[in-house]
Amino acid sequence: MKRAKSKKRFFLPLLIIIVILLLAFDDVDNDVKVKIEAGLSTSQIADVLKKNDVIESKLIFLATVNFSEYKGKLKYGEFEFNKGDGYLDVIKKLAENGAKKETITVTIPEGYSVEKIIEKLVNAGLGTKKEIQSALNDDYEYEFIKHIKNTPECNYKLQGFLFPATYEFYTDDTPHRVIDTMLKEFEKQYNSLGVSYDNLYETITKASLIEREAKI
Repeated sequence: MKRAKSKKRFFLPLLIIIVILLLAFDDVDNDVKVKIEAGLSTSQIADVLKKNDVIESKLIFLATVNFSEYKGKLKYGEFEFNKGDGYLDVIKKLAENGAKKETITVTIPEGYSVEKIIEKLVNAGLGTKKEIQSALNDDYEYEFIKHIKNTPECNYKLQGFLFPATYEFYTDDTPHRVIDTMLKEFEKQYNSLGVSYDNLYETITKASLIEREAKI
């Protein structure tokens, strides 16, 4: 009987130690380290989190950010998440840890001419008129640009393709990145229509993606 009790006394602590170790390793497996690069939009941050299995739904994440006190306050840097974290837990970590860059919100109304867009960006402190004009002549890697026709009445090749929307830029964004962001949004909206670029002008007119800028 003494030998049986002795075995029980030995195995019980051993069992407790094994359980603790298993739980510890399980916690380690659930920890996820994620690096959020500077300059990413909230949507791009959501893509990184989803790719690393921190969140399940990009849509729910964006909606939670939008209706939380942390809207516009997400930071970049290295973060450690647990796969059991809820959406608000993840957002809170992003807002309270890491580094924070100042941002500025700029709204480009539908139908704005390139000249008015330049003026808007200059007033927002995102570059000088000359710098933004120069950025409009830079090369951008978008398939639709190959289908843009050069017409004498257009002072800028990209006229009509800087998508009207509300953007959040970092205050130190370059004019090139600002223009690239608007072109990227145009490509995204156009591709959502599911049509080719062969009838680019006809399609964007029918879809009301742009208005005739000469009227503005």
